[in-house]
Amino acid sequence: KVNDDMEVIDGQHRLEVAKELQIPIYYIVIDGDLKDTVQINANNRGWQMYDYLKSFVTLGKPDYITLTDFAQEHRISTAIAMRILAGSFDHTAELVREFRDGNFKIINYDKADKIASLISEVRKHSPDNAWQHHDCVKSLAVLQDKVDPKLLTDQLDRFGLVVTRRNSVKDYLKQFENIINSGKEGRAIYLT
Repeated sequence: KVNDDMEVIDGQHRLEVAKELQIPIYYIVIDGDLKDTVQINANNRGWQMYDYLKSFVTLGKPDYITLTDFAQEHRISTAIAMRILAGSFDHTAELVREFRDGNFKIINYDKADKIASLISEVRKHSPDNAWQHHDCVKSLAVLQDKVDPKLLTDQLDRFGLVVTRRNSVKDYLKQFENIINSGKEGRAIYLT
């Protein structure tokens, strides 16, 4: 289904498969827009975040395209990429609502890129995948704002230390403090 402007309203997945297989696809022109279809499909089969993402990428929304590329480049989930690109760690429900409504906006790409690079470094030292935990990601963003993240990553490499799953941002920050200050002489660094 397409609208009068030949924008795909429903059938994005079928269209992608037809393109890959290089076969013709039939369509019908209907009144309405993607928002109408999103609402109908969300009520019928429970659209997931991926469905919303694909639909807005198909429409050519730049922030959604960048989000997709960013998540793939850094090998992180769309949810993590979305939070760090939007700079939003506390208002997740509001962020998801904006995302589903097609209003997702990237706030600071460069800062998000630094956080994602830090996540990649921590991933190497996280046997229990703590780096995927929401509170760990938020803690890494806090760390990034307070100190040079190399203080953490250098210590992880130097001593073969690990970042393990914790229960809260405060607990992660305390763990980072302990890692940064491990074997260090002089003034300790505090993050909490």
